[in-house]
Amino acid sequence: DEDIENIEPTMEDYRLVLECWSKSRIKNAAARSLSILQKMEHLYTSRITNQRPTVECYKQVLVAISKSKMTEIKNNTTDANDSMGQCAVKLLDEMEERQIQPDSDCYSAAIKTWCNSAISKHRHNKDRRKRSKRGEIKMNENNDPSIDAGIAHDLLQRMNDMYHKSSIVLVK
Repeated sequence: DEDIENIEPTMEDYRLVLECWSKSRIKNAAARSLSILQKMEHLYTSRITNQRPTVECYKQVLVAISKSKMTEIKNNTTDANDSMGQCAVKLLDEMEERQIQPDSDCYSAAIKTWCNSAISKHRHNKDRRKRSKRGEIKMNENNDPSIDAGIAHDLLQRMNDMYHKSSIVLVK
């Protein structure tokens, strides 16, 4: 019985489950992986465990988000919905706040999330323009894909800045 009580999932166990979710094709895979990451962070900050989520854990969640077909995800802090892109940027910010350096795969996944959003908006707008010409609906300017493309570009610049900062440190 003592052995059963002392069983604690390892970081590798968490990472493997997160990787499975990042490869899953079910609709709520991103939300499930984010929920696991939030639980891991809660256990760590509450000092229930000394296992802190790693770059690999965050990366798997960001990959799940980048592959998601959903456009929004529930923000447990505010009880509102965030776009998948907003969620990805918040995760990158959270990593930096916790001194966990995002790697190129983390940034690439976040960039892909915003690019997917821009493409989706472009397709949606194309359909709406056709329907608008037929008089079925009015066009709405809130779905501008260039905003998402701009955010993807900003993330690319942020990634580039991080690379140069790390190169400077390595040179010294």
